[in-house]
Amino acid sequence: MEGYLSSGPQKADKDAENQKNKQEHPRTRIETDAIHVGQEPERWPGQAVVPPISMATTFKQLEPGKPVLYEYSRCGNPTRQCLEECLASVEKARYALTFASGLGATTTLMFMLKSGDHILSIDDVYGGTGRLFRRCMAQMGVESSFIDMSTDASTVVKHLKPTTRLVWIETPTNPLLKLADIEQIATAVHKHDPKIMVLVDNTFATAYFQNPLKLGADLVLHSLTKYMNGHSDVVMGCLMMNNEEYYKQLSFLQYAIGAVPSPFDCYLVNRGIKTLAVRMKQHMANGLRVATYLEQHKHVERVIYPPLESHPQHDLYKKQMSGFSGMISIYLKGDEVEKNLIESRYVLLLSLLFAMIILLIYMFLLRYLAQWIIWLSLILCIVVFALAASFCFVARIRMEKYSTNNNALFDLDEMNITLNMNNFDINNTDAKISAVEKFDTAMNLLDEFVPMSVIWLVIGIICCIVCAILMICTCCLCERIRLAAALIEEASKAICYALTILIWPIITFILNIGFVILGILVLAHYSTLGRPIYQISCTQDFGQSCRKESLRSYVLSNETRQINIHSIPKSCLDYHEGDSCNLDEFTQLNCTIDRIQCVYVSYGFVDETFQHYLNSIWSHRFAQFLSEHSWLVNIFNIFMIYWLIAFTIALEQMILACTFVSYYWQLNQLNQKCCHNYIHKCLCFQGVLLTFRYHLGTIAFGSSIIAIIDTLRTLIDLIKDRMEAMNIDNYGKCCLKLIKGSLNCIRCCFQFFSRYTYIMTAVSGKWFCSSAFTATKLLLENCLRVFILDRVCAILLYIGRITITIGSCVFTAYMLDNIGLNITLHFSWFPVLIIGISVYISSAIFLNVYATATSTLFFCVLYDLEVRNDSQQISNRLREIIDKSNDFRKKKFEIIDEQSTNDRTQSRF
Repeated sequence: MEGYLSSGPQKADKDAENQKNKQEHPRTRIETDAIHVGQEPERWPGQAVVPPISMATTFKQLEPGKPVLYEYSRCGNPTRQCLEECLASVEKARYALTFASGLGATTTLMFMLKSGDHILSIDDVYGGTGRLFRRCMAQMGVESSFIDMSTDASTVVKHLKPTTRLVWIETPTNPLLKLADIEQIATAVHKHDPKIMVLVDNTFATAYFQNPLKLGADLVLHSLTKYMNGHSDVVMGCLMMNNEEYYKQLSFLQYAIGAVPSPFDCYLVNRGIKTLAVRMKQHMANGLRVATYLEQHKHVERVIYPPLESHPQHDLYKKQMSGFSGMISIYLKGDEVEKNLIESRYVLLLSLLFAMIILLIYMFLLRYLAQWIIWLSLILCIVVFALAASFCFVARIRMEKYSTNNNALFDLDEMNITLNMNNFDINNTDAKISAVEKFDTAMNLLDEFVPMSVIWLVIGIICCIVCAILMICTCCLCERIRLAAALIEEASKAICYALTILIWPIITFILNIGFVILGILVLAHYSTLGRPIYQISCTQDFGQSCRKESLRSYVLSNETRQINIHSIPKSCLDYHEGDSCNLDEFTQLNCTIDRIQCVYVSYGFVDETFQHYLNSIWSHRFAQFLSEHSWLVNIFNIFMIYWLIAFTIALEQMILACTFVSYYWQLNQLNQKCCHNYIHKCLCFQGVLLTFRYHLGTIAFGSSIIAIIDTLRTLIDLIKDRMEAMNIDNYGKCCLKLIKGSLNCIRCCFQFFSRYTYIMTAVSGKWFCSSAFTATKLLLENCLRVFILDRVCAILLYIGRITITIGSCVFTAYMLDNIGLNITLHFSWFPVLIIGISVYISSAIFLNVYATATSTLFFCVLYDLEVRNDSQQISNRLREIIDKSNDFRKKKFEIIDEQSTNDRTQSRF
């Protein structure tokens, strides 16, 4: 179908004159052509100005085989012909062919190639095009290579092969907006071999800003879905050309393949292209304004937009383009995060120092004002929840009032919206706009929160309940809270006497990270032993022959071939879904054409590699057993990782417990014998010595139980994943969830009791089981005291952790914003975030020592009261704690009365 501008020989001179006029005034005719070409009213019986939609699939023939104009809608359609003629005139082409999509046009063009041909494409090509070349055309034997064409035409010529039949240029590219010199590349390629087709994907530039055919290209591709249609309601593509031979071949392929658009879609594109010139002018104006703004933005590293002078190919843009669309690519300053950390390193160090000072002040206050801090914290919590409940109820009342009076005027003062009219200048347009925007924002937020009135009510009720619970607990558990305060004060003194003990949490943290990394490396090493296992996968609907369950079972290896049943498959039809396969044998059969693949599954011990590896470590029989049951090795590795982590944590708990037990029982003796002014070193040394000399077996036993539970949890997760992959019913999944939940409860309970077991081991010097029995007995006898003490300490320490973190973040933000350090930060929040995370983790590590000290001293008190006999006297530490709390006075008096009775009995004898 010949284009409008070359419809007859009489128009040759006129066409040349038109082309000359368009060169002088390049934008005086495209608007007119887009409206009139191919849409002459004289073509229709009714003289319609807008071409009608012809939905007919077949057309009347005067006699068989001799249609008047159109035969079948796939071969030709009046509406499609109008669009193709219009597109040809807009692109300054002789011919145009439309297709159902841009990739449909590309696929049709690929049928002009044959197996063995080569495509040379620009590297930054549209993703769909690259996927078609790499994954689809490769299966048809068409080779493709991708190079950077934005440098020089000689680079393109160097990569041309004797089999190259198509050079694919996309300029500007998607998404990096690279430009390629169309005229230079086309001239060089045609000089090298005139038979090579040069195609330009002109989607981003459109025919309004760039005409590749005038620059020497053979073919032009458009995805009409984008700018050419401009309304996002059609998927369509087109190919345009001046070469009549290419047009005839592609016309036949369009008819033979049938990737043609519908008449209605052609009508929509024909309608949309009429506004192409207006839209593209505005696109460029908007794009240039946005690109200029982004170029000055502090978070943007680089803006890629050809009209900008900063674009590396701006000169080429001015040479072959008259403008550009609204496509903009930017590079964010992601690497500025590292620069921000380096530039603000002194502020970060100062903030960390400030956090340490706050932590020391907090520890000092806990030593002398723990009781006041606890009571103040409880009162503040009650006040905060009471105020939150009041705010929620007031907000709900306002929301209800607003929802019932939608048409009424609102009181801005009641809605807490303030407009300062004194500083409001009527003549200041910016001020008026700003005030109106603020008011509109407030109204929009109000509209959004109106449906949430029920949520405000629920939150208010919850705050009231929490406030009531706190008040009741504070009144009923007053003595227990006083006891917690006394113990926390004593724990603060103990930590001050043994400051070097604070090093152990840091050591534990570092060791745990190292064990996790070691475990990952070990699992990766064992997982890659042996050789990769491949299996057959029917990727598409190959048929029932491939989908049937395999009747054979064979294993292929690169070194040895062991056939258990049947023989090696001699054709692709011999494979079934799930069969083991050898990649080399499968490649030789070329079964990918038959839509089945030999895919990688996992590493497995299909040969003697793993057995030889184990023979160097274990005995032959054991090595053979493990090679046959390789999953046991992975389970053992997982168990060892969990055991090492649990052992490190238990070791820290035991060292802390032994240190604080030594403080409670032997502080006076240690001070007199060996410590003098270095008592903190002596206490810490004795805790480490007792742990490594007497209690390693206890720690190993407790860690083993924790590791077994964690291993079982991991195995259950693996089984659950496998069941989901096998589409097992929900009953089995529910059972696994119940088992995992039970294991989680058991682990939490055992972890809680093991902590007190280690403390009792440090107190009594007994083994794990005996200490666990004694600790459980004491916990059951004093369950309320233990629970209140544990929760009060946890809340107090958590409040301290949050306070220190917030204070450090505020200090860092103040330093970065208000002090003139000449630091330019693109992400000012990131240093604050780093400080917040670091301080939170550090304070959690150090304040965890307080929790252990409090629990240890509390168990020392319980044990001191439990094992007292006639010959013992009340220890100094017990007397100090009892004097500060009324909770143990009754038991103290019972002990004293019992001692007095024993003294009288002994005096009688």
